[in-house]
Amino acid sequence: MIKLYTNKELSEKLGINLAKWKRWSREFLPPDPLGGMQSGFTRQYYFNDAFHVMLGGHLVGDLRFSVYEARMIIEALKDWLAEKGFYMHPGQLPETQHAPSETITYRIFIQYHPEKKQMDFSYRIRGVLSDTPVQQNDMAARDERYIETIIRSGDRPSVDDGVVFEKLLDITALYEVFIRRLEFKKA
Repeated sequence: MIKLYTNKELSEKLGINLAKWKRWSREFLPPDPLGGMQSGFTRQYYFNDAFHVMLGGHLVGDLRFSVYEARMIIEALKDWLAEKGFYMHPGQLPETQHAPSETITYRIFIQYHPEKKQMDFSYRIRGVLSDTPVQQNDMAARDERYIETIIRSGDRPSVDDGVVFEKLLDITALYEVFIRRLEFKKA
């Protein structure tokens, strides 16, 4: 059975102010086909819709992108997110969604040129394969092995073209917090 969530339920479980959650919902989802201010129906969310809103809200609230920029980022990453299991097939539990993979965690480095008139993003996605503590010259260090995928947008020939600012989106951590707060249990 597919679980549906209400604004209030998601707001409470995710620890997000109800008004802020509703505002994010209006910004990152299309209008509710059943609802409206006068309809008497409360908006209900599927898992994917709720995660989509939380991701957009994180980009705006925590990483300080504008709503327009956050929409651009989500649109550019949506196929990759679906391929890596961050969006589920209807009726599937989050624990069963991820395909077998050697990747421990994914981090997305959102790179941009703020001085350009039109915002131009590129994404360096790091899939961590192993992360081991080591000692290096009597100092604690980490030996991290990873693979990287580059997703470019706009007409940029290279990710390292010119001055680049970047912000880190730890997508795996965000997804795990989302699942934990919604209290999914393995069957």
